Amino acid sequence: MRAMILAAGFGSRLHELTRDLPKPLIPIHHHYLIEYALFLIKKAGIIDVMINTHYHADKIRGALQDGHKHGLRISYSHEETILGTGGGVKRAENFFGHEPFVLINSDIICDIDLKKVIAYHFEQKAAATMVVRDDTTLPNFDEIKLSQDYTIRAVGIKPKTDESVPLNRMFTGIHVLDPIVFSYLKPEFSSIISDFYRIAIKDNLKIMGYDFDGFWIDVGSKENLDLVRNSRRLPKIQF
Repeated sequence: MRAMILAAGFGSRLHELTRDLPKPLIPIHHHYLIEYALFLIKKAGIIDVMINTHYHADKIRGALQDGHKHGLRISYSHEETILGTGGGVKRAENFFGHEPFVLINSDIICDIDLKKVIAYHFEQKAAATMVVRDDTTLPNFDEIKLSQDYTIRAVGIKPKTDESVPLNRMFTGIHVLDPIVFSYLKPEFSSIISDFYRIAIKDNLKIMGYDFDGFWIDVGSKENLDLVRNSRRLPKIQF
């Protein structure tokens, strides 16, 4: 299995902090922010990682290089024009072959065990598994509606009947995807939420939620960046 980290964005919510530095390279407790995602991937036994780049791409490549210092093999998919979460994944299609893969945002820190998520994905024989959590008050994250068995019924929009969707969750930016995703995604700018998930749900593909209640934080805002820099609860990472 392989993995991809989404790292092409501008980090605009962090304003002046990302004027000369890409968000994935913001320092937190002697590590780059993106290294927390890399460590999750390595802990799961995954060695081959794709990182998509656009904004300050040369700095990301310069910092991480080929991944040897992390015990990983890092490849890069550079986007001359930013392609979004959908187009970015589609552009890297050949990297994954015909196997499921892990996709994770570069700006989150959490202590999830990806091995358990991957095992769950295979057990459920799902087309996709989204890691979700019970915190729908957070801004900037898609609300997920699930049935009692954790089948996802809607992403970011209300389903036709609310009786069958008793659970509300939010998406964490971590998922496991089967190659069928590539038949939905477009090579131009697109969103994996609207161009894959919402259509796949209408097509009755099996999309599952994996509930996670451990440590998780999105470091996309100045407020949350200050929180993690002052926190003693951050997961310890050691490559």
